[in-house]
Amino acid sequence: MGEKILKEPIHNTKVLDEVAKMAFRSEKINDNIKPIERVLLGKHYFRKHGKNT
Repeated sequence: MGEKILKEPIHNTKVLDEVAKMAFRSEKINDNIKPIERVLLGKHYFRKHGKNT
């Protein structure tokens, strides 16, 4: 297997872990924090995964 194939999942796991830490800390700092609006979430998702990508 290529080196990139082995390193990419490890990198993705580390990034996901950091995002989870940021979310946890955000909720600890501000317990009134709200989830992202569906419209904004959809814009982000379809920008990357839409039919014209």
